[in-house]
Amino acid sequence: MKIKCPRCNKSYLHKFGKDQKTGKQKYQCQSCKRQFKVGDKTYGQIIKHPWLPQCPKCGKRMEVYKWRRHFKRLRCKRCNYKFNIYTIPEEVLDYISRFSFGKTNFLRMRHTKEIVLRAIRLCYEFGLSSRDISKNFSLELGLHISNVTIYQWCKKFALLFRRHVENVKLQLSKTWHIDETVIKIAGKKHWIYVVLCHKSRFVIAWYLSKSHTTDGAIKVLQLAIKRAGFRPNRVVSDRHPLYKEMLNFKPKLSKKHVFVEMYSDKLNNNLIERFFGTLKSRCKRARGFKSFYSVCCFLTIYFVYYNYFRAHSSLQYRTPAEVVGFKPILPDRWVSVFSF
Repeated sequence: MKIKCPRCNKSYLHKFGKDQKTGKQKYQCQSCKRQFKVGDKTYGQIIKHPWLPQCPKCGKRMEVYKWRRHFKRLRCKRCNYKFNIYTIPEEVLDYISRFSFGKTNFLRMRHTKEIVLRAIRLCYEFGLSSRDISKNFSLELGLHISNVTIYQWCKKFALLFRRHVENVKLQLSKTWHIDETVIKIAGKKHWIYVVLCHKSRFVIAWYLSKSHTTDGAIKVLQLAIKRAGFRPNRVVSDRHPLYKEMLNFKPKLSKKHVFVEMYSDKLNNNLIERFFGTLKSRCKRARGFKSFYSVCCFLTIYFVYYNYFRAHSSLQYRTPAEVVGFKPILPDRWVSVFSF
């Protein structure tokens, strides 16, 4: 049987060594320079699917010519334009699916609602550890509460914080900032994608992923559009290739995408970079995270604190939620928000 190239169907081939894992003979086509192995059905094949996008330059349907574990490499056969489509593993497609259990009220608790919210406030607003909070309660109130109990409160009440604020109607501006940063979980790098409102510094949406891919940026923008109820007029980002690939693959997520050339420009991404500095300083005090679930709980309560409780000097000492139409919060802020 004569061996032919799976791409151009020609038989002008040269031997190209053997594969180290399987020991199969590899060949290279001298016409199209394609490399393939004998008996490998998927390697080297041009796979065409109806869902593939059109080329943004010439309009011809794209084709998959490389298929890897977490991305597909697309190419236009007419103009040779190329870009990637990334795929995230199933376990991190949606952090909410892993974050669906916990306390939704203060019933059947040994301590009162005020004590629980005070412990959470000391943890997120002042950055105290669970042991320091336990000592504070012992010295000031005479309550002997274990540091493990306080740590469990910060995890089990995260679902209550998320459900309490997810249906609040907001008046957001139509200019958004998007960026990502690294968070280590059990020593491994994870990436958190954040969409920030330009006018109010309000965190519209966030997404935690194991991989640094275009799918994370697409997912967080889709969550932000669902939360706001409209598409933004402008999305501002840095010049990372994943945002350019996102623009090619999903151009309708925003009306205009602005790539920052210099941080001294009038429209820059300094707002979200400063926000990441605040987030990183708080994560540094936590001395690392051990599980994906604990990070989701921590970030959920932290973003509620940042949006609804933390006053900004650049906003005339108002919270981002007050700028976007949320009613002013009473002096005893944490208890007044959860007045039920």
